Amino acid sequence: MRCGGDAGRSSGRAVSREADHTADLAYIPIFPEKWLADPKVRQLTLEERGAYHELMAGMWTYETDVCALPNDDRFLARFLGVSARRWKSLRASLISGPSSPIRTTEDGIWIVSEFLQALHAKAKDKSAKSAAAVGSRRDRQPTSVERTKSVRRTAEERPKSVRTTNDLPPKEA
Repeated sequence: MRCGGDAGRSSGRAVSREADHTADLAYIPIFPEKWLADPKVRQLTLEERGAYHELMAGMWTYETDVCALPNDDRFLARFLGVSARRWKSLRASLISGPSSPIRTTEDGIWIVSEFLQALHAKAKDKSAKSAAAVGSRRDRQPTSVERTKSVRRTAEERPKSVRTTNDLPPKEA
């Protein structure tokens, strides 16, 4: 299962789509003040911040429940559209350093962002609650008042102020 919503890459590298994703996870709820205040982000160069942002978008949309990307240097370099040499330099700042914003999982298979995982957990919880609310509304039978409100009024029942020329009776000749 994917972490987030539809993700197409403008550079032509598309992340696959799945029909079972939820609309609530179609975007990353990042607040600029939190992003800019994060010391792990502040210490990055502009290029590193851009790569981090791209990796976060990839983690959000990649097909996994852990909101992560594979810890594969070749894959990550291609994902960012950089050479293996350039990726090695970016990796040193983004993943391998002591104050890096991205870390590898204990098993070494994935790279994850704790910041992003917290956002994902909140969004996933909100999505589940929304789905439950929709389901309960769908299962509930409408009351007689709700059924009455849903019946369309005829032209004669509408107040004169909302009648249209189509509602007027035909003119007699």
